Amino acid sequence: MKKIITHFYHTMTLKRLLLSLLSISIIFCLSTCKKGKPTSKLTFNKKNKINHDFKGFGIQWSTYQHADAPGDSWGFLMKDSSRWNLMFERLQHMKPSIIRIIDNAEDRYFRGLDPKGKPIVSYNRHEMHALYKILDFCQQNSIQVILGEWNPPWQMQNGNEHLWTEMIADYMYHLVRVKRYSCIKYFTLVNAPNTYKAKNQGDYDVWKNWVIGLENEFSKYHLNKYVTIMGPSSDPTWDMPLKTLKGKDWLAQSNEDLKETIGAFDVHAFLDEEAVIDGRTEDFLHLNPNEIQNLHGPLFISELGIKPMGDVLKDGRSSRLSQPKVFDDEYAELTTLACMDLLQVGVDGIVAWYLDDAMYTEANDGNTEQIMRWGMWNSLGDTLYHDPSELKIRPWYYTWSLLSSNIQKGSTIVQINNNNHQNINAVGVVNAKNEYVILLSNSTSEEQIIEIDFTEGLDNEEFYCVRMNHKKKSDGNSIILPKNDDIELVDNRSLLVRLSNKEMKLITSGEFLYSFK
Repeated sequence: MKKIITHFYHTMTLKRLLLSLLSISIIFCLSTCKKGKPTSKLTFNKKNKINHDFKGFGIQWSTYQHADAPGDSWGFLMKDSSRWNLMFERLQHMKPSIIRIIDNAEDRYFRGLDPKGKPIVSYNRHEMHALYKILDFCQQNSIQVILGEWNPPWQMQNGNEHLWTEMIADYMYHLVRVKRYSCIKYFTLVNAPNTYKAKNQGDYDVWKNWVIGLENEFSKYHLNKYVTIMGPSSDPTWDMPLKTLKGKDWLAQSNEDLKETIGAFDVHAFLDEEAVIDGRTEDFLHLNPNEIQNLHGPLFISELGIKPMGDVLKDGRSSRLSQPKVFDDEYAELTTLACMDLLQVGVDGIVAWYLDDAMYTEANDGNTEQIMRWGMWNSLGDTLYHDPSELKIRPWYYTWSLLSSNIQKGSTIVQINNNNHQNINAVGVVNAKNEYVILLSNSTSEEQIIEIDFTEGLDNEEFYCVRMNHKKKSDGNSIILPKNDDIELVDNRSLLVRLSNKEMKLITSGEFLYSFK
């Protein structure tokens, strides 16, 4: 696919949050038009299943380690319930199926070792109550949680990692059996263990033994029937120097070695722009559809992002490791195109990296000049910089919300036969509500008329569509839905869809409920 460059938003004020979910130009496309001759013909056959139990789209959302407690470097900013409510409101509109939370134990519940070398833990700290707020939200909204820890605390390294896995098992027992958070479905041990960031220093066997140790501890607490261990959380594009196992091989190796230990799999996907534009996501990540089918558990993309290219942000606030394009329309388009490729290769769930800039600083030290810019906003920027514009929603929130709210947990992903039309990309979905969803993109510089033939009758279905990359119009607090004739149902068997040059659309037979008060 060639690069789709468009502009489809304008900045919304915080006061208009509840009106903003459609700010990417939500346009109802009614069956009123007369189309020309189709330039491309596609076939939607429900039997051509890629994935019959998609786990959904999600987002990484850890709490605010520099603002969760009175002693934190930014102060106890999160004592203000309105900050939590803002996050909950925005997530209610996004409707994620998955929330991923990765912590350091020392930032959450671990307080050091006692004189006998036993861990000191507290489940009643401010930091724990911040976690409970997120878990309460997930529990109430039936959101699956992936919980995990980046690395062992320094006191539990160099041969003492058994203390870490023992402590984690007790922690998980508290959350799952005492607090009864049934939303916690997965636990992952070490983030990107094949890289220099991990304390196992990219050593596969060391990591494998830690995971086996965790499974043994889970067994002692009878946690295995409640929580599935996930791994390897590796970066398939990174090869650790002097290590024989390549990054791309960690997935297959863990599938072979840890059949009795790992019940779900995950890899990271930080993609080059050109790979996404050219439709090479599968090759870039070294993902093989047959290999995915042979895994003995679902495969998640647990961190999805587009690698930054070019100049760094020089605003006195942003880390050099930030992604400058999160402020722009293009990032929304690139992440959407990447998701289309990943759905077609057969992944079971996709989690975006990440929700809120305020979660992380580069050196994990709270330096407000080194914020990691990868989020959909900076929820604490109004206080940290006295700049309310930091709270403004960025474009990719809207596209991600459309994907997560329309392609929910339990959806079936369908391979659409595009009859070798290389410049038209299409993904089919029958979602959990038995509604049709189709993602379409046109990478040509010319308008295309797409005919989508359904092998099963449509029984007078009413279809709607959303232009994923087109300017919206607004008038005060109202969202104008201009008259549109981009879609037509023909003989209850086919859809004709007009795609402008470089355009993406989401089409669904489901009902769009976009009346906000």
